[in-house]
Amino acid sequence: MGGFVHSRPIPVSDEDMSRLEWLHEEVRNEYEHFVPKFYLASADDLLRAAETCLCVTHEILFSSNNVLFHEMPGEQLKNILQSVLQRLRAKK
Repeated sequence: MGGFVHSRPIPVSDEDMSRLEWLHEEVRNEYEHFVPKFYLASADDLLRAAETCLCVTHEILFSSNNVLFHEMPGEQLKNILQSVLQRLRAKK
């Protein structure tokens, strides 16, 4: 992926990276490829993973200076992300 001169990297903690890896390998891959077996993930783990995804997405979109908005205004998307994040945090 290319980057702009004024772009900056988004730091992701080891804990968040582990959570994202778990979400990708243990949850997404199981459902995407429909591995026929009993699968259980706690709601707390899934909510934390969803929160991590939204936080990282928010940082990439609005702090990295790598995304230019053409179709959907950035402010509208920012409000939607923040609204979903607030709802997730209220579930904890």
